[in-house]
Amino acid sequence: MGRKSYRVRLERFGLERLREIARENGKKGGRPPKRAAQAKKGGQQ
Repeated sequence: MGRKSYRVRLERFGLERLREIARENGKKGGRPPKRAAQAKKGGQQ
């Protein structure tokens, strides 16, 4: 996600709506924590 796309969404939706969308997306899963990703890499080697 580039800066321009964020800037366009910020102008279009406003900060509060972007935060609301981010909270909704976070409930669906999102990116796993950094520690979990490192543990998986360590286990596969």
